[in-house]
Amino acid sequence: MGLSEEIIKKRVLVVDDAVHMAVSATAMLKRLGIFNIDHAENGMAAWAKLQEGLERNNEYGLVISDLHMPEMSGLDLLKKIRADDLLRRIPFIIFTSESNKRDIFELLNNGANNYIVKPGSAEEFEQKIGQIFTALAQKKNDYEDQDNEDTREIALQVINANYDLLENIISSVNDFILVVDAVGKITKINNSLCEALATDAGRLVGRNIADFCWEGVSLPDVLTKDELRGSFISQTGEKIPAFINIKRVKKVSGQLEHIIITAKDFRNDLALQKKLNYASQMAGLGEMAAGISHEVNNPLAIIMGNIRLIRKMVASEKLDQEKAIARLGVIESSIMRISKILEGLKTFAQDSNSEERSVNNLYEIIDDVKLFCQQRFENHHIPLICGSHGADDRIDLFCKKVAIEQVLLSLLNNAFAAVADLEDKWIKIGITVSSTWVEIFVVDSGKGIDKQYVDKIFNPFFTGRPVGEGIGLGLSVAKGIVEEHGGMLVYMLDEENTTFKVSLPKIMKA
Repeated sequence: MGLSEEIIKKRVLVVDDAVHMAVSATAMLKRLGIFNIDHAENGMAAWAKLQEGLERNNEYGLVISDLHMPEMSGLDLLKKIRADDLLRRIPFIIFTSESNKRDIFELLNNGANNYIVKPGSAEEFEQKIGQIFTALAQKKNDYEDQDNEDTREIALQVINANYDLLENIISSVNDFILVVDAVGKITKINNSLCEALATDAGRLVGRNIADFCWEGVSLPDVLTKDELRGSFISQTGEKIPAFINIKRVKKVSGQLEHIIITAKDFRNDLALQKKLNYASQMAGLGEMAAGISHEVNNPLAIIMGNIRLIRKMVASEKLDQEKAIARLGVIESSIMRISKILEGLKTFAQDSNSEERSVNNLYEIIDDVKLFCQQRFENHHIPLICGSHGADDRIDLFCKKVAIEQVLLSLLNNAFAAVADLEDKWIKIGITVSSTWVEIFVVDSGKGIDKQYVDKIFNPFFTGRPVGEGIGLGLSVAKGIVEEHGGMLVYMLDEENTTFKVSLPKIMKA
């Protein structure tokens, strides 16, 4: 690049706590013909070397420094050099991984001559260093007066040129965007959020974030958390559920500059999830349809048989009143059996998404589920064994009854499909109760899920069954329902037999 002998002979101090980056910068300088190079591992060590150079009348002609380092940062070193009468004229280049234009502009304002973004190509490194040395050769007696006006002007042009583009992008994206300054004042709100809130930006910009209308989000959350769920509250009172992401942007000095809040409106996602829940609910019921039909047909056959016998008694005029009453009792019992099945079907067919939570006895939930699947299991000679280990006579859950029935029915359907063709086939439901949790185990005689599928079983639409024998929503929806209740649904990887565990919060007794 034709650097002058005077420039090439200058000593260069490379400051970086990452040895490999210091070696890289040194290699670049040597390619430019500069070989008088020293290295310091942080700003404090660099300052000591600069002082030593002054004492020995062997001053440095250039400092190339990393930004973030222990003990003393590159910015602090820069400020210290610019505040020293004997060192303030030394050219200073920041070699950094930061690319935020405002941070870089702050560095330039504090006296940096230029910057290089790590790692940079060899050509870019050589070009920038060469340009800087050429400029320094032309202006070496005038650093302080010039104060790098040209460089700062370029930086300003870059920032201003991109401002309009940034504004257009923020205004047009579908996700919500809210920008807050360091004192909590709202400085920017995009069109999507304004439309959702049924308001305009003018009514919100300038207000404090602490007064912002949302639910499930506190001011400490905004200052400390990166991701959370909450709801924005519109002017009409509508709650808008959203996934919220928070980015706190800091100056090079470490001070908070502004907070960028982005959020994804998941009202549509919730609507889709509700449809998937109901589809899974109906699919589970459909799998039990044959067994339910048998459950209804059995008492119907009993009713018809007893009606025929009573009719014969009446026709023969030999009516045995005692026998007739007994047979009417059998008919009544069968009708009650059908009524219970139909009532269970009616309840289960309701959309669990609209169901309110209430206190429900877990044993009654299990009995209702058994009503739907017991006959199917018996038809295929699969014992369904229910037991509890140290559980109370009554276990209450604060839950959506139909939703929890859906979870258990889904697990039982999967267990049935897994063991139907095995020689040794059985399914067990077990219950354990701790001080805070109710745990329900659904275990079958299978030997576990293939390890290649374990990480996928809770994914929507994943199914291990043949085509046409399952839509793959059961476990995914079941997991969502359990988590909505503050619980967990897990596959027990280390058990001898295939085991799923449902953990739900226990209602504390007074």
